[in-house]
Amino acid sequence: MGKTAGYELYEFLTAEIIQGVTKRFGDESRHMAEELASDVCDELVAEWGGMGLYLPRCTFVTMSVRNKKIFSEFTGQNYQELARSYGLSEMRIRNIVAIFRNKSRGGRTS
Repeated sequence: MGKTAGYELYEFLTAEIIQGVTKRFGDESRHMAEELASDVCDELVAEWGGMGLYLPRCTFVTMSVRNKKIFSEFTGQNYQELARSYGLSEMRIRNIVAIFRNKSRGGRTS
């Protein structure tokens, strides 16, 4: 039986934390990095374990830049064209446009 995606994510995060800490603070910090990685991952499991979790491929900054570009290219009639161009649904394009319209009117976006 293979490893589950959750287990693979746990291993990946643990390794990334250890690598990041030791890269920044040196190999002498490895023991502390291993403990930190274990604590962080255990806390993630305690808080999020058993839940379906979606991790978007885009970062918030990347999405923000993309969304601004979408709005700047919006002509008022090209929802489908933008959806195809950016690989999003037409509904998502409509949501992005609505958010930016609301922002431009001084409204809240959250």
